[in-house]
Amino acid sequence: YEDHWSSNDFYLDDAKAYSVNFQYGKDDLRDFKFDRKYVLCVNGNLPVQDFIKTGNVIYDSLTGITWQARYSDFKRNWFDAERYCENLDLDGKRNWRLPHIRELLSIADTDRYEPAVDSTFSMSSDLYWSATEIEEHSQVWVVDFGYGDDDWRPKSFFFYKPKAYVRCVSD
Repeated sequence: YEDHWSSNDFYLDDAKAYSVNFQYGKDDLRDFKFDRKYVLCVNGNLPVQDFIKTGNVIYDSLTGITWQARYSDFKRNWFDAERYCENLDLDGKRNWRLPHIRELLSIADTDRYEPAVDSTFSMSSDLYWSATEIEEHSQVWVVDFGYGDDDWRPKSFFFYKPKAYVRCVSD
C-alpha cells in the first residue's frame, strides 16, 4: 500500500486523520495518527472554490461545472442513474451527465459530516454514483457524503443492482 497522510483531521476525533491510498486512488477515513504512513509535502495555496446557486442549478466557479441543485428524490441503480442524467432538463440545459469521481469529491467538505458537503448543497448523508469505472468496468466509484469518503460498488451483482443517489453535472 502507498498510504500517505493528509493534513485533514477527522471531524469527530482529533486522534484520527484522513489519508490517501495511491495504489487504489482512494482516500481512507479515520486512521489513527500514530499509524505509519508516507508523507508527501506540498507548497502553495489552494484556489478558492465558490459555488453560486441560481434556480435549479449550482455553478462552481473553480471548475466551471454546473451542478444539479437538488439530488435525485430516490436511489437508483447505476444504469438508471446514467439514464436519469442523460434525460435531465433543468433551466434550459439538456447536456447532463454523471460526475466523474474527482468532480463529485470536489464538493465534499471533510470539515463537516452527515452530510460532509459544502453548505450550498443539500444532500442526503449517503452514497452517490460517479461515472468513473474501475478497470474491469464492472464497478464504479461512489462518494459517501456521510463523511466525504470514496469507495467503489459493483454496477450489478448477479441479479442484484446496488442503488445510490444521483447528482448530475453539466459542462
